[in-house]
Amino acid sequence: MANFWNSAELEPKKSYQYTVTMGTIADSFLIKSAKLPVLEVGTLEADYTQYKFYYPGKVSWSPVQFTIYDVVGSKSVAQNLTSLFAAIGINKPVNANQLATLSKRNAASAVGNVIISQIDTNGTQIGSWTLTNAFITNIDFGQHGYSDEGLIEVSVDMAYDWAEYKAGA
Repeated sequence: MANFWNSAELEPKKSYQYTVTMGTIADSFLIKSAKLPVLEVGTLEADYTQYKFYYPGKVSWSPVQFTIYDVVGSKSVAQNLTSLFAAIGINKPVNANQLATLSKRNAASAVGNVIISQIDTNGTQIGSWTLTNAFITNIDFGQHGYSDEGLIEVSVDMAYDWAEYKAGA
């Protein structure tokens, strides 16, 4: 790697070259940013007299976050995400007899496959992360303000069981 800067063949991955697919709702989103998966290995601590020893523990994947620009009309992020609520199992309370609750199956299938693809300068896929059993855990629909000229940004957090990386085109 000492010759990295001298080699025209080695090209680093660029953070601004990516696409995100979210099942049936992918084409309606203008995604500003996408957090890549984070793998964390927990540690177990064992105390023995005057020493501490550490052992690997459980593996967990940290939630990812997408920041999405909202748009006007039928491709509105707010409209598309709120239309998912019924499929996920989030319903307005009608009466005391409404007993349905959320399920992982409905939550994950409503979102569909979540794939973060990394692309090169020609638009060719050079790698992808697939989130397994991803579901939405938080939606922040943004804010309005008279002192701000920015665009409305919607933040979506997703939990998932694990992620798989696939290299190449």
